[in-house]
Amino acid sequence: FAQDVIENCEGPELLRAFWHAIEKVTILDPTCGSGAFLFAALNILEPLYEACLERMEAFLEDEAAKVEKGRLKRTPHGYPQLPHGKFEDFTKLLDRVAEHPSARYFIFKNIILNNLYGVDIMEEAVEICKLRLFLKLAAQVEPDLAGPNLGIEPLPDIDFNIRAGNTLVGYASLDELKKSMEGDWVRLQSLSAIEENAEIADRAFQKFHEMQTEQGMEAKDFSDAKLQLRKRLKALEDELNRYLAQEYGVSHPSSPQGKAPSYPLKGKSVSSPSPLEGEGRGEGKAKRLTYEKWLASHKPFHWFIEFYGIMKRGGFDVIIGNPPYVEMSKVNEYKAIGYKTKECGNLYSMCVERCSTLLSSAGSFSMIVPLSGFSTDRMEEYQNHIWERYGRLYISYYSGDAHPSVMFNGVKYRLCIIIGRPGPSPSRKVQTTEYLRWYAEERPNLFSKLTYSECPFKTGFLRFSKLGNPLATNVLDKLICKRSTIGAYLRDSGAAHVNYHRSPVFWIRSMDFEPFFKSATKQRSTDHLKDLYLEKASHAKRIGAILNSSLFYFWFTAQGNCRNIAGPDIESVPIGDIESPILALVEPVFSKLMKDLRKHSQRRVYHYESAGKVEYDEFYPDKSKPIIDEIDRVLAKHYGFTDEELDFIINYDIKYRMGQEAGAEDDS
Repeated sequence: FAQDVIENCEGPELLRAFWHAIEKVTILDPTCGSGAFLFAALNILEPLYEACLERMEAFLEDEAAKVEKGRLKRTPHGYPQLPHGKFEDFTKLLDRVAEHPSARYFIFKNIILNNLYGVDIMEEAVEICKLRLFLKLAAQVEPDLAGPNLGIEPLPDIDFNIRAGNTLVGYASLDELKKSMEGDWVRLQSLSAIEENAEIADRAFQKFHEMQTEQGMEAKDFSDAKLQLRKRLKALEDELNRYLAQEYGVSHPSSPQGKAPSYPLKGKSVSSPSPLEGEGRGEGKAKRLTYEKWLASHKPFHWFIEFYGIMKRGGFDVIIGNPPYVEMSKVNEYKAIGYKTKECGNLYSMCVERCSTLLSSAGSFSMIVPLSGFSTDRMEEYQNHIWERYGRLYISYYSGDAHPSVMFNGVKYRLCIIIGRPGPSPSRKVQTTEYLRWYAEERPNLFSKLTYSECPFKTGFLRFSKLGNPLATNVLDKLICKRSTIGAYLRDSGAAHVNYHRSPVFWIRSMDFEPFFKSATKQRSTDHLKDLYLEKASHAKRIGAILNSSLFYFWFTAQGNCRNIAGPDIESVPIGDIESPILALVEPVFSKLMKDLRKHSQRRVYHYESAGKVEYDEFYPDKSKPIIDEIDRVLAKHYGFTDEELDFIINYDIKYRMGQEAGAEDDS
């Protein structure tokens, strides 16, 4: 859309606005790895840069055609110099472009220097990311075998764009630092000095950045500027590391309790303090070793000084990425403190929280994260954080198993893509897709067919329901109008019971008989088969019928994790009055379904390395779909569904539940 607007804009003001916005937009991947997402951003920005430059040239030539030939002058690169300095900024910019090996080289160089920023805890990944960006740039140059360095100009230095460090450990903003200093007057005294020195370091960074766009720059001037910048940043890093270490209960060997930090005078050369200053024997050595060990394991990264200019302006314009999905219990190298989402127990939740601090109030945030984050109780703080932070939220949901195909080869996670923009709660809008499945041949067209639907629900997992269709919203809305839930009728023990299989794929089974299972150690599949107890046999049949229905399959998919049925998935199902005369109509249908499931079952024998020989009955609910439809028709009357809503439920996900042939008619 943006490219189309640029290519067809009729006025120079809009074109200028686009150019200045594009060249200044800051894009961050806070866990960038080897740079896949930054490369994607580069590929999106490149045609926008190119469209701007081509449109500028077209404006110049159109205006030049209106000027008498004798009055028109051109630059050494052939661009028209219009009378009265008209479009002079376009002419100067295009001249700058022409000084580079090619327009694409200029474009990629500017994107890499001006737009792309990345951080990763793995230094090797950071080096690979920088190397890949350099190779992308070098590939735009035709080698000149006779020229110095094969005709390739010095590549830009992006050491301050792509950085190594721990995204989760360090001060992200000046406010975070201030908060850590509350009640400590000694540390508060140093705050203004820290801010002043960060300003000086940022000016040094801006100067260093500008030097990279100059032609014919002396290499020594460049290296000196980089060295001074490194020294200034190192001095600030060392001071902030001392403060942060104290929050982790670690003392710096040269910072006795209560000693105020010292800073160089404005404009003077900076040298970082030695970590050995003030060290005595014995205790001093132990403090030094403890501090150095903490520093090496935690790898602090202080965003507000490393990217001071960006953070002072409010943060990054765009944050994208794919944070690590790692349980905190498996992270032994470091610990992160100060996060509300820490109790969620996974790194990705804290990465998402960190991004909220780094993102501009007018920015956009998008990440690929596990779907389960929106459907499990332990992730409540993460869900609340996203709900409260983003006034505009778009979530698309994707199957992660091989039924029928996967999103990424070798990745078995069920995933979702979050796109969020900060905004006030009263105007919040959440848009979601359905839970998407696809066959391998459909994968290339998956994103182009996404459809979102506004999610109106305000509580629990329903806030992030997998919808994609107004009919899905209507069905959920009518469901939750039934105030009483299945949980109200369940008991710890009872005269009647049904069981259910907790790991469904396309069908959810609930039965009033014990399915055959036999192994060397078990007489029951205890990992997968769970029991529900009720007071009456009629209640068991009614709830068993609901659990076998396509309606419950939809409920589980819309608000659950789409993997394993947990107790709350069943307990939370709105059912209303279980003694309803309409619900009584499902009892004989449930009995018929039980007979049909047994009729189509097959005895299977497998040999497992750990469990040995296992025999069990395998069931095929798809063969009983007409009976399941009977149950859904009764439930439609109970919940007050329209014919259209009933049709939606009966045919929900049918293409994949019944096999590819079932969806052939719909696709034609």
